[in-house]
Amino acid sequence: MSSIKLPESKVKALDRVSRDFIWGSTSETRKQHLIGWDRVCLPKAEGGLGIRKASLMNRALLAKVGWRLLYDETSLWARVMRSKYRVGDIHDSTWTVGKSNWSSTWRSIVVGLREVIKPVHG
Repeated sequence: MSSIKLPESKVKALDRVSRDFIWGSTSETRKQHLIGWDRVCLPKAEGGLGIRKASLMNRALLAKVGWRLLYDETSLWARVMRSKYRVGDIHDSTWTVGKSNWSSTWRSIVVGLREVIKPVHG
């Protein structure tokens, strides 16, 4: 989940497992939901339970990997990935444009890189 962008079907399945656990539902019995899932996922300070949606967690973890790729100068994997995919200057975004020969892992990391670059350098 931290280096691969999960398909929407898997994200929904993870959220379904979380909802069923919170609401006490099983495959045999369904419980009545007294509050919406969006409300449950609100931070505790806003009246929710602070449970994170799988899609947001996936994006956050990809952004963390992207951040480490850009700013961790000593990490071997970051140096290898920057060299392999020719990651240069942050302001030169030509390396974020998708190519057909990219691995699925790198495509996922680029999603995280866009999350990092957009707010910080946007």
